[in-house]
Amino acid sequence: AFPCSVIVPDHASKINEAINKLAQAGCHAGANGLLLVRPGVYSESVRVTQNCHIFGLGPRDRVIVEAPGWESALVSAGLGGAAVPKFLGMEGLTTGEDACVENLTLRCRNELMRGRCVYLVMGSLHLLRCSVE
Repeated sequence: AFPCSVIVPDHASKINEAINKLAQAGCHAGANGLLLVRPGVYSESVRVTQNCHIFGLGPRDRVIVEAPGWESALVSAGLGGAAVPKFLGMEGLTTGEDACVENLTLRCRNELMRGRCVYLVMGSLHLLRCSVE
């Protein structure tokens, strides 16, 4: 069950904008939001900073995230918000450590960045049925 959902490009033109909309809608504090991405080429470096499920609609070779320049196509923060001590008053803080990315093609245009197309800052990321090019 997903308490919030955003469809790209219907509700947000970019995937990062949709992730921010999930946060603004209150899809944090342990609740995973659903981000549905319609077929297309999205020229951006996606920054997963919220617990969410990003799902590409249709064939994965038609839902493409293409990194601009020297950037990674997908960056997962996973900054360990779940491990923040409760005495700091930040219980329930999430920063993407339970995020899932499914059914997308992640592409780096710059040949020298191909080994860093997906970059994990910290933690883990669930990457399901994705192509990394």
